[in-house]
Amino acid sequence: MTQTPPQKALTIGSPHAHSAPPRLRQTAISPLSRVRTVVTACLDVSEEVDAEKINLNSVAIDGSFASTQPRPKRKVIPGRASRSPFVLGYKLPARASGMAVHLYCRFMQLVGDELERIWIVSPSPKYIELSGNCIKEQLRLSGRIEIPTMAVFMRRFQRLEIEFASLHNEECFRHYLEPEFVSHVLRGDDYINSEYVRDLWVGDHIEHHVNLCNYLIVPVITIDTWSTYIWDFGKHKIVVLDPMINNGDSPTEEIEDKHKRIAKELNSAIGLCISTYFDGWAVDMSRFYPVFPKLPVGQWVCRKDDSGIQSLHFASSWMGSKLQRTLTPLDDDMDQSRMNLLEDLMKIKPNLGSMPLKFVKMLRD
Repeated sequence: MTQTPPQKALTIGSPHAHSAPPRLRQTAISPLSRVRTVVTACLDVSEEVDAEKINLNSVAIDGSFASTQPRPKRKVIPGRASRSPFVLGYKLPARASGMAVHLYCRFMQLVGDELERIWIVSPSPKYIELSGNCIKEQLRLSGRIEIPTMAVFMRRFQRLEIEFASLHNEECFRHYLEPEFVSHVLRGDDYINSEYVRDLWVGDHIEHHVNLCNYLIVPVITIDTWSTYIWDFGKHKIVVLDPMINNGDSPTEEIEDKHKRIAKELNSAIGLCISTYFDGWAVDMSRFYPVFPKLPVGQWVCRKDDSGIQSLHFASSWMGSKLQRTLTPLDDDMDQSRMNLLEDLMKIKPNLGSMPLKFVKMLRD
């Protein structure tokens, strides 16, 4: 029996050097690492843009001009936990009002210079400006919500929460954090000494007692889709609401594991913020654990472009064990929601932007 002669070792320059390319070792990248990479890149870009802005109306951002002296803690005022707005009769509109529909249609018809101007300027806790083009692109049908716009919505929701609680002589039930809080934590920053992060908890613009809120709402972007995390201080649960979890794009166990890892890091960061910024508010964060409620999705899946709309809906309609109502892509639910959100966005206060007068008048009427 003849033996096959051993093959010669290939060397650089050999005519056969390319006939058998070397096998490359593939390193698995965890879903959390991918999320960390994306939020880091987004935050880096955001900080570059902020650094280029010179605006006398802006506040010190992202640790800029932060004092080297330790800041005093905010002494909490003891009191009973606030009551749920849903117990007090809070209801989300099922349909957009006639004015919201009219506003949306007029706005989406705009072209040219009016869209170039800065419509929304929200100064605190971090200076954010949104142009008409930016708003139109994100709130059009199939538009995708970006991080700065999500932050402005969190500010609007907080204002609505304050106004509703005041009407019923109650404290706020929900405190809303902004998505860049998540970005700072996952990037591994010295976030606890950031002026921006501190202001999310104890900024001068905060009118309510954060320690009396029962829910802490945190919008979380993972790669290119949004989820909503809710810290339930009464039940020591971290409610994770991911509109994409039932789509079948990835195994449910893999998606839940990614969220558990993110929630663990955020839970530690929230505990550190509470102990650092407040005097008299003690929370055992080790008691919190993530839960994944079964959402009534029906025979449909959520598109990536709609995940931000769904997450905003989760933030405002989670009642503790279920949603007040389900937002589905059937019929025109998503369209109606975008109309309501545009009206909410244009009613943000304070707003230092330059909205066209005809839209200001529409909002007043």
